[in-house]
Amino acid sequence: MALEREIVSDMKVMQKTDESFQMFMVFGYEIMDIYGRFLCFINRNQPNRNKPAPGRSATTSDC
Repeated sequence: MALEREIVSDMKVMQKTDESFQMFMVFGYEIMDIYGRFLCFINRNQPNRNKPAPGRSATTSDC
C-alpha cells in the first residue's frame, strides 16, 4: 500500500523505529464529511520543520 511505503520511507530517513516514530494530524472545521470520510492533513513529526529531509519541500507552495 502506498501510505505504508511512505511511512516506512520516512522512518528510514529519520532513523526511527516503530516505537519512536510519530505523526501528527491537523483538522479543519469538520472532522468528517457527509459521506463519513476522515478530513485531515497528516505528516511525520520531524524535529525541525524548517529543515525538512532531502527530497521534501519546506512548504506546500514549493510542490
